[in-house]
Amino acid sequence: MRNAPLLEFGPREAFFEEYAMNVSDIMRRSFATIRPDAPPLEAADLLLQTNQRGLPVIDREGTLVGVISEGDFPMANSN
Repeated sequence: MRNAPLLEFGPREAFFEEYAMNVSDIMRRSFATIRPDAPPLEAADLLLQTNQRGLPVIDREGTLVGVISEGDFPMANSN
């Protein structure tokens, strides 16, 4: 049995339509971030500690420059 994607039509669509939800109603507002010059091990540890699926990468001016996730690490893609 495969896992259905979140965006696949079905019961989820009816739920979101019934409650007239917007992304702002369900998004996370507080999360850990990391700087572009941080070592990869720091990012990996932070992902594990916070149970986030991705870390926004924020430069010194506070600008979003990217996102790093578990799948970006070479070890996460090998068996």
